[in-house]
Amino acid sequence: MGRSLIASEIGVKLAEEALIDLGFTKTFLAETKLLCSRSTVTSFFSRKPITHENFSKICSALKLKWRDIAERDEEILEENSASRPSFKQVTQSDYKVTLMDKQPQLYIEFETLLTQGQLRIIIKQLQRITGDNSIKIVGGELIVASSVLVSGTPQALVKIQTIYRYKELTKIKDIPLRKVSLKNLSGADLSGADLSGADLNQCDLSECDLSECILNKSMLILADLGGANLRNTKLIKASLDFTDLTGANLSEANLSESIITGATLWNVDFSGAIVIASAAPVRT
Repeated sequence: MGRSLIASEIGVKLAEEALIDLGFTKTFLAETKLLCSRSTVTSFFSRKPITHENFSKICSALKLKWRDIAERDEEILEENSASRPSFKQVTQSDYKVTLMDKQPQLYIEFETLLTQGQLRIIIKQLQRITGDNSIKIVGGELIVASSVLVSGTPQALVKIQTIYRYKELTKIKDIPLRKVSLKNLSGADLSGADLSGADLNQCDLSECDLSECILNKSMLILADLGGANLRNTKLIKASLDFTDLTGANLSEANLSESIITGATLWNVDFSGAIVIASAAPVRT
């Protein structure tokens, strides 16, 4: 029981979904639910080895079974055998899947099973709504499906989620939507984007480049903005309640009339920022 464990790729996705469903940030999970360092939780989600004890505690806090989340022994051996001859030949498609998993994506679930033709029409409609012709189904076309992952520019994916959460998008071509949620926005480049009024509640935006963005009146409640670059970003009247801003760069940012009640503000760079906000209590 003393050995280290690593989360599998699928395991991390399940854990991230559980984090959103429970309304936790990674800092809240570490400091409140586990009483451990944030670096331990970060290592878990970055697929780095942590002790069996901490791995089990994280899974338990997320209401997951650790055996369902951990990388199998043979998969760990395969990852660590790069310096030795391998019996598995890595193909070009393997690399495409790995890169694709790291791209910003949007999960869309429908109330009914859709045909390939219907999915094509839906993608065309999403392209029209967002003005982003790069939107496509991740992994190629499906024959039939009730849910899909789509990729596109981060700005376009945020727009789709926002209009869905504001009840302005309940159907696509008369097909009812059941769920829409953002995936893999951590580390995304959204610099200079106009995301006014965007609904980014509970989103993982850690390490994102949001410099010079317009996020006026945006919803960022319980979002993870740890290490994010928000330099010269407009956050006027934004809602940042219980947001994790650990290590974020908010230099020259404008937070006039924003709400940051309960936010984690440890090691935040506020140099030159306009901060006329509600900020009590905050966690530092």
